[in-house]
Amino acid sequence: MQSNRSRRLRFFQPYSRVTHRLAAYIHELCKMLTITELAKYFGMNWKTVKAIDKFFLNDNTRRLTISIFAYWQ
Repeated sequence: MQSNRSRRLRFFQPYSRVTHRLAAYIHELCKMLTITELAKYFGMNWKTVKAIDKFFLNDNTRRLTISIFAYWQ
């Protein structure tokens, strides 16, 4: 049974209109489609799609770097 309370959404960035789940979905689709195609599909500016993809790429690079340094120590 669901309650009538609304769920708190995690947004991608403060004051953005994109939830974290949608941003992760867009990033996964960027592996298969172009930024322009995704922007048209979601009705977003291509710069927004590019910023989302760039954020996730930087985050993954940071995690990889940390794991490599942890491995060598």
